[in-house]
Amino acid sequence: MTDVLPQTKHLIEGAIKQKLKSLPTRPFYMTWFENLEVTSAVQYSPTQSKVSFRFAVHPEYLNPGKTLAGAAQTLFHDVCTMYCLGPLAREPDFWCSHGTSRSFNVNLLRPAREGDVLTMECETVSVGKRLALLRGVLKKEDGSVVSTCEHELYNVDADKGNKL
Repeated sequence: MTDVLPQTKHLIEGAIKQKLKSLPTRPFYMTWFENLEVTSAVQYSPTQSKVSFRFAVHPEYLNPGKTLAGAAQTLFHDVCTMYCLGPLAREPDFWCSHGTSRSFNVNLLRPAREGDVLTMECETVSVGKRLALLRGVLKKEDGSVVSTCEHELYNVDADKGNKL
């Protein structure tokens, strides 16, 4: 087991800064990107890692019922699970671009409200040359689970140089 927090934090924060610079308008998730904190990152093997994030629920993320919108949770799971591949990425073709979604399933279990501080725990379940299965769990500070996700990605880097 290797603590890769400094490298992973640097990698993710750099990617977020690049994303923020490239956006022509200010979408609702901009506040989330600005406040997303990488709290831990561990690499267990060349194909296994776990990365955790923390953020507060802001008004921009709420639905009309004043709870965290399912669409916002889906976006958070998508981004955070993808970043879980960061510690494993190796040039030239092993998950450097973090792939593209192939299958994505989110289970919304309980509400979160404005001001709640949430933790997103993401882990690699299986990572191969072309496919990766990732898992995310969004929790409140008391440990209660808000939502879970299973995210399957296809490694587009593996296709570089290949002709059909």
